[in-house]
Amino acid sequence: MLRIAAALAIAAASFAGQAARDAEGALPPNAYLKLQAEAPEAIEIRILSVDARRSQRQGHGGRDYVHQDIVAMARVERVLRSASGLKPGDTVRIAYAIGEPIAGPGYPRELQTEGRYMAYVECRAIVPGVRTCTPSAYAHTFEPVTEPVR
Repeated sequence: MLRIAAALAIAAASFAGQAARDAEGALPPNAYLKLQAEAPEAIEIRILSVDARRSQRQGHGGRDYVHQDIVAMARVERVLRSASGLKPGDTVRIAYAIGEPIAGPGYPRELQTEGRYMAYVECRAIVPGVRTCTPSAYAHTFEPVTEPVR
């Protein structure tokens, strides 16, 4: 009986330790709201195309995972704020990666063609005439928009 109790105590301690490690990098919800509020661009976008290049990689501890380099083209539907002067009708290039699943604030979601999202990003003109936007709010960079277009 004592062995069973000791085994259960070890298992419980191991589970609690793993749960603490899994949560240690996550941000509280208000931190994501702050990142969204501080993003240079807050724009509603419609995804025109998505190119997701996937590659098998080996991560920490020898675990395999799928790495994704994502490049999407999107049309700006609505602008809440724009430090770079975006306006409705502009087309932007969105580039980011989804890497190894680790504890932390999380990667942005994978965008879907024809999807509508509220995007909290930073945009720069890397190629003349095309602004490239990168995530500003980790896992909450692209929030799905479900209400009808106004």
